[in-house]
Amino acid sequence: MSLALIERACERLRKQLSPDDRATIQNSANMDDVRHAISQIENHLAARQSLRNFDRLTPFLDAIDRLTKPVDILCNGTPFMPYAWAPLKLILLTAQYHVHALDKLLSAYGSIGLALPRLARYGETFPDNHQFQHLLAYLYSDIIEFHTRAFRLIRKPGWKTFFSSCWGRFEHQFDALLQSITQTSELIDKETVSLDISLAHEWRQKFSEHAVKQEKRMEFEQREAVLRWLEVGDSKSYQEDKLELLRSHCCEGTSQWLTKTQEIRSWLRIGKGHSVTWLHGKPGSAQILRSLCIQMVDLAPELISFIYDECVMSRSSPSVSCLKAIAPKLMTAFQDLRIIIDGIDEVSYSQHRELIKTLASLAEVQINCKILFASQNIPTIFSSLKSKPQLKLGEKTLSIEKDIDLIVAASLQELSDRHDGGIPGSVLASIGKSIQEKAEGMFLWVYLVLEILKGEGNVDDLQTSIESLPEDLAGAYD
Repeated sequence: MSLALIERACERLRKQLSPDDRATIQNSANMDDVRHAISQIENHLAARQSLRNFDRLTPFLDAIDRLTKPVDILCNGTPFMPYAWAPLKLILLTAQYHVHALDKLLSAYGSIGLALPRLARYGETFPDNHQFQHLLAYLYSDIIEFHTRAFRLIRKPGWKTFFSSCWGRFEHQFDALLQSITQTSELIDKETVSLDISLAHEWRQKFSEHAVKQEKRMEFEQREAVLRWLEVGDSKSYQEDKLELLRSHCCEGTSQWLTKTQEIRSWLRIGKGHSVTWLHGKPGSAQILRSLCIQMVDLAPELISFIYDECVMSRSSPSVSCLKAIAPKLMTAFQDLRIIIDGIDEVSYSQHRELIKTLASLAEVQINCKILFASQNIPTIFSSLKSKPQLKLGEKTLSIEKDIDLIVAASLQELSDRHDGGIPGSVLASIGKSIQEKAEGMFLWVYLVLEILKGEGNVDDLQTSIESLPEDLAGAYD
């Protein structure tokens, strides 16, 4: 049971590590390896005149030295021993040139060290009983849990930008870990290990649950404040409802050819290809930036604290200039980001040039981001995107016709089912042929015409509608 606690904690940490990191930990024979790395880091920082107070680590290093013998007995030849000290080396090497992060981590490890047991009463002999081993396992797993959470903070994309705000959210969890370590250490040092282990388990669970509750409450309050700052209102739910409606209208098997085109394949390729691509076909600044920010927050909730600290607390206005400044920072939280801007032609012509320039600049300054503009080919958009790779749907006639055939066939089958098979096959074939001949690649026209036909109550009305199909979009809307 005690060893299982340690094994689970080590496995959680291993999931955060690269294969090289795992090898480094397994090859770390003792604390000398960590002390040597600390000495090298101090020398590097001294050369940069950025030396920090590494003496804060002394309580932690000394405490791990004290725990080595009893924990070694507990681990009994398993590969878990180095996970107590070796991660510290990797964490410090990553954070060494970020002063604020390094200070926070040094202080945190110092606090953990001061909370760990002295073991002075035991001398060289440690109790060989279940209670003592279980308390040691609690301590060991708490130490590894802190390593794990520290790795999460400093190994995410853009972590240097978001460290301060993320640490603010993490402090509740850190306080819970520190309380757990302190209480367990007191039991060990006072030789009260005969105390029911379930009580120690209750403490740990209580501290953890309280920390999670505090963190969730903070996240909720900050999220509400950020949404108010972005002036989202009902627009977010409206966009989600609209997207769901569009999904429901999708016809299985259509548009798959798009991802096979050279232009889209290049756009999807990670680290290669152009950062901006323009998809245009037949008909079908601040608000867009706000929408982008909200979508990124939905994908990475840890960004909430960053926006809250940077913008809400500073009482900044959600102006275009402010949003243009913060959006690129938010993008660094993602290893690979794809943004699709659809319907830019629906914005006022006078805004096209500036809006495209603003959005395209996001992709140009962030190598992890690519943008796809989807719109009609009109002069005010063409002038800004003519130099970018273009996917011209008007030149993909055969693929579009196949998609339209699939849509028409599926809709006519639905129409036939609605009339319990009462529509003659010749009538359905005539409808399909007439739509396909007049579609001219316009999906929106096809959709509107099919909606008109769905409203007809009998075969005679259907035949009348076939004979008077609108010639263009304007007629379909009428």
